[in-house]
Amino acid sequence: MFYRSLIAALILLCFTPLYMKKAKKKARSESEWELTDHFCEAVRSLAAAMEAGYSVENALKVAASDLRVLYSEEDVIVREFEYMYRQTMNSMSAENAFLEFAERKWTEDIQSFSDVFVTAKRTGGDIIGIVDKTVSVILMKHEVRREIRTLTAAKRFETMIMKLVPFGILVYLNLFSAAMVEGLYASFAGRAFMTGVLLVYLFASHLADRIVDIKM
Repeated sequence: MFYRSLIAALILLCFTPLYMKKAKKKARSESEWELTDHFCEAVRSLAAAMEAGYSVENALKVAASDLRVLYSEEDVIVREFEYMYRQTMNSMSAENAFLEFAERKWTEDIQSFSDVFVTAKRTGGDIIGIVDKTVSVILMKHEVRREIRTLTAAKRFETMIMKLVPFGILVYLNLFSAAMVEGLYASFAGRAFMTGVLLVYLFASHLADRIVDIKM
């Protein structure tokens, strides 16, 4: 697009790992968001089961059953809660099961809930009241994150469109006004100019991503 050169394209391919690293980071962020979202439903069900009089071990079984209705059996949170239930049936304490869960699937909310749950269980506090309060706080935080995510969704989509526009312009000019842009590809000055345009585009693209990437 910017150089009309196979050699330039091959050279620029060397930067593919940087793009892949960024893409993996984004995919990991989306995966963590989905896990946290499903975890909120899981602890809501867990707290309700405990309030209904179930032990922690049986509450895990009830929560896993509820989650199978909401999500597929292959969903991460469904498999994790079923696994924790099996662990408790094999003589592992519920607090150790939650600690291992937090180590396997670390997110801020999972870690916070596990820490509070383990502390309450080991100190003999009002486990039902503490879990209920912790779940309320986690759900409130997640709802705020969800609202921010919804409000910024349109801007993220606009950013994606804006990043595609320069390529659309180049395609249009090359197809319908090739003579007008020939100088950009056929001379040293033209290639230098296109290099400057590419650098500005990359900087603007990075800046736009930073603006819409609100840490929650």
